[in-house]
Amino acid sequence: MLPNFGQILPAEAEPNVCRTANVVFSRNGIFQVQDLTLTVEGLEKERDFYFGKLRDVEVLCQEHENDDLPLVKQILDILYATEVSLVFVLSG
Repeated sequence: MLPNFGQILPAEAEPNVCRTANVVFSRNGIFQVQDLTLTVEGLEKERDFYFGKLRDVEVLCQEHENDDLPLVKQILDILYATEVSLVFVLSG
């Protein structure tokens, strides 16, 4: 889907250029924006998918948090670790 830049006016003697609202966009630039938009949408879907998986793991671990299972504690430590503390959790 192309971004909505308003009405695209014909370019005079420049076949690879679109003019709209006194702004010039190259057709290649528009296609690059379209390609990047699709990439971002795909990455957002992937992020949401894996976030949902992590959330399911978190809920499962929270249900068994009081069962005194070392594995559950380790998983929760990893889920709640910050970037700096993750190094210590994984190494120790």
